[in-house]
Amino acid sequence: AAVGTQRRLADEEERWMRRIRFEDALRTLLRSAYLAEGVDRTDTYFLAYAGANAADGTVADTVTFTALGLRVPFRAATSADDFETRNEQIGPVGGLREVSISTTPVNPPGNEQGAFLREQTPADGLPDEGGYERVLWDEVESLQFEMWDGTEWRTDWDTTADDQLGLPLEVRVTYTLRDDPDVSRSFTVRLRSAEALQARIEAQNQAQQGGVQP
Repeated sequence: AAVGTQRRLADEEERWMRRIRFEDALRTLLRSAYLAEGVDRTDTYFLAYAGANAADGTVADTVTFTALGLRVPFRAATSADDFETRNEQIGPVGGLREVSISTTPVNPPGNEQGAFLREQTPADGLPDEGGYERVLWDEVESLQFEMWDGTEWRTDWDTTADDQLGLPLEVRVTYTLRDDPDVSRSFTVRLRSAEALQARIEAQNQAQQGGVQP
């Protein structure tokens, strides 16, 4: 009985660690979202929409965006493939990257299911194709994204269709797991755009108040 209890506790701890790693990975990816200003804006984007595998056809299960500041993927440093293969799958090191997180893969990989991550460097301006796709966590049953615009939570987002739309301030991620589909887990990611907006508001408030008092 003691051995069985220890094994169960070890399994629960490993599952908890997988959840932590999955959520941390999504936080890192979402916080790297980048949207240029001016004429360069057309080369960058943030899209959120419901794909074919969305549990609820009205809520986004896919986010695709351009990103800056991400580390070089671990597989790039440890891969035994030749240069041409690595460049085809991963792209050149550094620069603007296209990131897509979804339960609807661009290239369905046989029987694999779960949450998929697709990355392409450099981003090619085609948000629905290209890059290297892999399973981020195969235990994910459903995945939803909601975006905070400062007033309300939105279930979709498209900066290519609205020139006035910037990055969302926050993204709320909700997901379920295959062996526990009735339990939804959620967490919220505050994007760098929110931090930049807050800094601008504070600067404007200081200016209106006559600056910082000595």
